Amino acid sequence: MQSGVRAIEGRLTVNLAIFHPVYRQGEAASPVPERPKEYDCLLRARLSTLRDTPITKFFRSRIAKPSGLLGWWLITPADYWWQLSDDEAKVQDELKRIEVLLVDRGLDWLALNCDEAGLKEAYENITCRKAQS
Repeated sequence: MQSGVRAIEGRLTVNLAIFHPVYRQGEAASPVPERPKEYDCLLRARLSTLRDTPITKFFRSRIAKPSGLLGWWLITPADYWWQLSDDEAKVQDELKRIEVLLVDRGLDWLALNCDEAGLKEAYENITCRKAQS
């Protein structure tokens, strides 16, 4: 979980990430971190971008494979930070929403993205793009 600072103080979000000691961010020659941080991970996503909104529900059924930024934008909801407050009941409601989304969507995202062949392909794509720029 990541808590907000400054303008988003009192809010939190959940970051998902996949770490592999070979296919990771950073220099390949650098030592493998004992306790990897999110930024060490090759694949990362915000849990909130896996949720459904009225717009994403409408377009997901119509856009099977998004190509380009417009397709991605139509089926990916905006980032969302859950509100924390002094009201324990409200906090429990927000935590329940997070739990449901994590179980319903987040665990599937992690399972789909932890395949070593897929990580190798993503790593090669990222490495190739860096070399071209």
